[in-house]
Amino acid sequence: MHRGLAVRAMLAGAVGLLAVAGAGGAAAQSSAEDFEFDGVEAVYLLERDEEGRARMHVTETLTAEFPDRDQNKGIVRGLPRKHDGHPLGTEVESVTRNGEPEPIYSETSEGDELLVATGTDDFLRGEQVFSIEYRMRDVIDDVGDAQEWYWDVLPAGSAQPYGPVTVTLELSPEVAGLFDGRARCLEGAEGSTRECEVSIDDDEVRFTSTRPLAEGEGMTVVAGFAAGAFEPYTEGALGVVASVLTGAAALLAAGALALATRVRATVGRSVPRSRAITASYSVPQGLSILRMAAIHGGTMEARAVPAQIVDLAIRGTIRLVEVESGAGHEYQAELVDPTGLDADEQEIVDALFPAGSTVHELSEPSSSTASAITALQRRIKSEVVADGYRRKVPVPRGVVAGGAVALGSAVAAIIALAMLGPDWRIAVAIGAVVVALPAIVLAFDIRPLTGKGRPVVDQLEATAKYFDSVESSRTSTHGTTDLPGSELPVIEFHERALPQAMLCGAAKDWVERLSSTYEEEGVAPYWFVGPRPFSPMVFIALQGGFGSTGAQAAGGSASGFSGGSVGGGGGGGSVGGR
Repeated sequence: MHRGLAVRAMLAGAVGLLAVAGAGGAAAQSSAEDFEFDGVEAVYLLERDEEGRARMHVTETLTAEFPDRDQNKGIVRGLPRKHDGHPLGTEVESVTRNGEPEPIYSETSEGDELLVATGTDDFLRGEQVFSIEYRMRDVIDDVGDAQEWYWDVLPAGSAQPYGPVTVTLELSPEVAGLFDGRARCLEGAEGSTRECEVSIDDDEVRFTSTRPLAEGEGMTVVAGFAAGAFEPYTEGALGVVASVLTGAAALLAAGALALATRVRATVGRSVPRSRAITASYSVPQGLSILRMAAIHGGTMEARAVPAQIVDLAIRGTIRLVEVESGAGHEYQAELVDPTGLDADEQEIVDALFPAGSTVHELSEPSSSTASAITALQRRIKSEVVADGYRRKVPVPRGVVAGGAVALGSAVAAIIALAMLGPDWRIAVAIGAVVVALPAIVLAFDIRPLTGKGRPVVDQLEATAKYFDSVESSRTSTHGTTDLPGSELPVIEFHERALPQAMLCGAAKDWVERLSSTYEEEGVAPYWFVGPRPFSPMVFIALQGGFGSTGAQAAGGSASGFSGGSVGGGGGGGSVGGR
């Protein structure tokens, strides 16, 4: 194959790889939601606890009719965990099926629901009567000069019809005298105001659907109580502590971040530029690639190791070799001429070729090599300060202390709030952690540029601008006389500039240019050999190989008597099959 066609094919292959997923040949299974409820009965016992707060015991009986095939193993009932912005303290007491204890397959919290899945891995058929008992508290709303129990018995929008629905509100002796005689029943699709039947006894209110409820329909019930009948929800001392901790964490984290930013902007400020940066190819002299990157900092440090290895290859110290294997293509580095190296370059060569070896597997770098290169980069970073390119600013203790206290307060707040139930303050506490951690990180390793380091960084950024301008223009530089280093042959310039292009993040474009230059000149690189023509794929493998070296609030104050509708109260949750 012609070399140019081969390279173009390689490039096309490198950017056109497709991930293929098997479609699977199994036939679609029946949905677990494809069944019906033949009827639902719910009994709510409403009491007052010793603090005067509402406490409710619920027994739901759902009669399911499963199809005569292996489809369902049980039901999933999503019980609400919050109402009107506060936790309900929902606790499941028992589950039975056909009068016998039924295992709870799983019980998990998801959003504002407690999902209770029943059964085992055995399939169920025909009529199955499920009964779920659970407890809640603080289910009463303050509405004007009265209180209401405004409750969605079943969620509207269910995939199953419910059949006839009967709800009984049992009033404990201390609550019966507080009931003001008002009651209302609503049925139908969400938003419906169609009335269903209500009957009242001294200590019991009964709500009954007028007909079987179809798929997508629900029921909402309302009962009125005298003002002050129930004490409002309160978090108690734990809630107060959680609020204080959350607020303290947020303030301390913000203060620590502000102080860290201020330190970096004042005593940690680098020597400013004396002039604007313009695009020019200007490589700092007398510095290894690793040391240039350490002086510059930022993303260049992450690109330094692959760039340094390619620089050694271009200069003839090592040679990159592509070999075929059973798994495809792998890459190696071969030691050729380890002379004329500075201390940094010698150390990375020693890390790649320890104990007199001459071949290093780039596709599978050893842990010892990675550790040696990491240690080298740390040493160079320290020497950059010692040599005067950067200076070390003492760690501001106020930032560390404030950030540490913020972290401790936030963690304690999260633990306390988790005990109280889902709460927006958890997000605030987590936000404090997210702010405090960067603040502490910013307090360490403040190394502003000195007058000695500024010219090096300016040269590197001017070179980065050069590569950006060449890439954006997409104008071939082959054969021109205004190239930096134009005294060099075109191929040699492109080769020597490749490590700098990698350091500046322009590797892809520059490798493609170099590949085209090899094609047009009809030559192969001396520093890379393999069964296929040179292509950018080697750099994908190279950089990948060394990457390891271098983180419903329901309900509300709306009245169920004036403006109430199906789906407008607390409760509800979800229901379905498994």
